[in-house]
Amino acid sequence: MPKREKWFKVLLTQQEFEKLQTYAESQGGNMSQAFREWIKGLSCS
Repeated sequence: MPKREKWFKVLLTQQEFEKLQTYAESQGGNMSQAFREWIKGLSCS
């Protein structure tokens, strides 16, 4: 999984990554959990 997260990070723009980090912090600072939720949101839309 960590490899895949690195790969996704490459695809994120800096702005998207900052939004994701802000979201992770608002969710309690769990970056990988927020990341999974965010990816889930992408695949749903």
